[in-house]
Amino acid sequence: GRLFPTPERIAAESRDDIASLGIIGRRADSLIALAQAWPTLAFARREGTPEAAAEALTALPGIGPWTAAYMLMRGWSWPDA
Repeated sequence: GRLFPTPERIAAESRDDIASLGIIGRRADSLIALAQAWPTLAFARREGTPEAAAEALTALPGIGPWTAAYMLMRGWSWPDA
């Protein structure tokens, strides 16, 4: 089996490296930004309120309210997403 790469690994990759996997450039930029912010995000540490976590997530490029709510629903089992 294969494991998904760690946030540290994604943060270290270039846009071109990620885009070479078939991911469009803007989405690659969003993945890199999320991976770089991961260590400081309340979402990743499961700290704070879902609302505060959603606010921090939507401050990142390419992550809107729907994506943040989906992440909270899946990652935190937040029923109000």
